[in-house]
Amino acid sequence: MKRIILACVLASLLAGPLLACTPGAIGSRPEPVSLRFAYRAGGIQIESLLDEFHDQYPHITVEPIAVTSASDLRQRVTQGQVDLLRDNREALALVRQDLLRPLDDMHLAEWDTIRADYYRGLWESLAIGGQQWGIPAGLDIMALYVNMDAVRALGLRLPASGETWDAFAFLELANALNDPDGLSDPLDTRMFGFCTDPEQWDLFFIIYAWGGRIVDDLNDPQRPMLDQNETIEAARWYTELFTRYGVAPMPAVIRRTYAGGVGQAFISGHCGLWMGQYSNRGGLGSSYTWAADWEMLPLPRLNGDWTLADVEGYYVTATSEYPQEALTLARFLSGHPLASGALAPPRRALAADSAFERAVGSQVADRAREISDQIIMVPADLSPELMVVGEAVFIAINRSIQEDLDVELLLLDAQQQLERGN
Repeated sequence: MKRIILACVLASLLAGPLLACTPGAIGSRPEPVSLRFAYRAGGIQIESLLDEFHDQYPHITVEPIAVTSASDLRQRVTQGQVDLLRDNREALALVRQDLLRPLDDMHLAEWDTIRADYYRGLWESLAIGGQQWGIPAGLDIMALYVNMDAVRALGLRLPASGETWDAFAFLELANALNDPDGLSDPLDTRMFGFCTDPEQWDLFFIIYAWGGRIVDDLNDPQRPMLDQNETIEAARWYTELFTRYGVAPMPAVIRRTYAGGVGQAFISGHCGLWMGQYSNRGGLGSSYTWAADWEMLPLPRLNGDWTLADVEGYYVTATSEYPQEALTLARFLSGHPLASGALAPPRRALAADSAFERAVGSQVADRAREISDQIIMVPADLSPELMVVGEAVFIAINRSIQEDLDVELLLLDAQQQLERGN
């Protein structure tokens, strides 16, 4: 009898106060449970996974709720219509509204045997002040894409999977792909070696991959770091892609030619190389299919082995009547190689699984397998302090490109102004 009572106490603690437990319930058939699982539409093909889950847990029925916007998801959570949600770290804002359930060690015991398999830093990125709120579901990394139509036409060699290549090799490939004037009709045949916008994430990835920083701590910035040697070196190399080497189109040229900016240029097939999200490959998650055949290349090693990424997580809502069953579903999905959807799996074993490779193709799977443990996590919230520094970087880089000014002097001047609080 003591063992029965102890089992009931543990079950009650795991499931929450709403689960009744009596000695007579031991060995009885579980009561039917209906869970509501909300996720972003287009990110994951959930139906077959939920069928498999129901076969394993026949007493749990899951209602999938595919939402199309963050506001729709937040509204459903606020109205108590969701038990488990999958979302990026913007969902952590729900903590301030007491809409998410904190996860303690007992809740997370089922993950103990696989925690070491996750890429470093993912669990911590879904915690606030040491309190865990989310379970890593997928990793969206910065990826490098190449126009394979142009590569085949020119007979170029690309770096192979696992091959280390550097900034010089990247520049060489971008130059070989560069034909900004086109062979006949410029609008139809022009090809820019490397399409990049100096006011987007490409610049920050290059700075951090070079070993530089723009602030001392992305999540809690206290001091700008625009005077750091590596930051200056990376910024100079980036600006010279426009001004010295001419493999990146000037922003004015892009604005004149493409109403949709750099995005329209690579969607139209006029870019040799470009950077973007892993989850956006081929136009996934958008209404535009890329015109050119493409492949995903290994990121060049600029001054270290770094990966810029964002992470999605599973979160249990505070209003759920079935928190343990919601965690059971999250644990099931955590062990399935296809549950990451368009994102890279958050675990090495899942990225190495043959089912994942069959679903996405070998070279896309290879990029997920090459993720470094040195991950630069995109901040969940862009603090005012970080936005001020970021704006100063954008201004300095744009002035350097458009006015052909020394980027080092511009960054040092920006550093001094930021330190003075101007």
